[in-house]
Amino acid sequence: MNPTPHSKLYPIIVVGSGIAGWSTCYHLNKLGIGDFLLISERNKLNSTLSSPGYIAGGMWSNYTRLSHAHGMKSAQKCWKFGDDSYQYTKEFLMAHKGSFEQCRRLRLLNSQKELEEARVAVKQLKNAGFPSTMVRTDAYASLTKNILAVQDDGEKSGLVDPRELLTTLEKKSQTQSVQGKVIAIEHDDVGVKVFLADGSCYLCEMLVLACHLGIQKLLPELESALVPVSDQWSTWSWQGISADSNCEKTSPIWKQSGLVFSINHALEWGVTGGKGKFQAGGCRYRRALAGIGQVEMQFKKDINIFLQKKLETYFDWKITQVGSTRGAFYDIFPCDELPLIGPMYGNGRILVATGFMGLGLSYGLYAGKCLGDLIATGACNELPRLFWPERLRALS
Repeated sequence: MNPTPHSKLYPIIVVGSGIAGWSTCYHLNKLGIGDFLLISERNKLNSTLSSPGYIAGGMWSNYTRLSHAHGMKSAQKCWKFGDDSYQYTKEFLMAHKGSFEQCRRLRLLNSQKELEEARVAVKQLKNAGFPSTMVRTDAYASLTKNILAVQDDGEKSGLVDPRELLTTLEKKSQTQSVQGKVIAIEHDDVGVKVFLADGSCYLCEMLVLACHLGIQKLLPELESALVPVSDQWSTWSWQGISADSNCEKTSPIWKQSGLVFSINHALEWGVTGGKGKFQAGGCRYRRALAGIGQVEMQFKKDINIFLQKKLETYFDWKITQVGSTRGAFYDIFPCDELPLIGPMYGNGRILVATGFMGLGLSYGLYAGKCLGDLIATGACNELPRLFWPERLRALS
């Protein structure tokens, strides 16, 4: 590879200033690799800083979605990666004295079809060695009769501060960084050229792309495989119990912080924050095309009003919005609904990390560890091979 005028050479370049990018830098530094550069494209589309702050084990969709699409063996590997991501994030936060409160991961089942699917999922999860139980709604007082049952996946959820987590990674990484927009890359057998919008060019032996939607533009062979999805959330408070309540008092679990719940096949969701407050979002089916293919980060008031009404049909609470703490964001869903982590097919010098489908804080942190291991040692036993981009080769 012939250097271009004014080009700078680094052994490793990481593109992306979210959790996955900074986590890769942190783990490279921890492994004794210090000569690398992070190119920050931080802007209003930074998905980490617009996150509601929850983490959870497993995957966002239920286990049956995995087992049906990819088989039992692959589903078990994927779910374990999600559990490992959650546990690793929890231990990282505790080691660095970060804010973290652990609670339970609940799926609130509001239709007969979802209830039937959950029964199958619980059975499959138990057979695969993962905790999960079906629970009557009266065990979680404050739920209305619109919730038929609860799937309890155990104590593997929590609430974290995304900005605090990102700041910790930045400080501990000891990374040289530059701000700029990457507009193109070129690669051959020797290395990779990275071109920025300001005309500058960087050379590297290995390139990590953790810039989510930007990966589509830099690697056109993945463009059809990575689907952006828009969503939003707000902070709410609950007050008392409604007049037609089917319970005498609020279950203590709803007063805890870090309980992650999802409803209606995870199209509505939330996380409790303690002191009668919680973050809840979803209802993206009220957006054009259900938010699919949209990269706008626009908070829509009409969706927020609709969400409030939906929440009040699930909980025996009077629900009100709290202040202006809210967010709009987009996430990346790979076409086969599996994360995309690992070396690019056809060029092992380029590694990618994207497609975390609602669990970007924990998956992003753990993906950075896995990529660091791959770069440093050439192997990572914790990373399922089916997450590698090679599975999408036929789309090119």
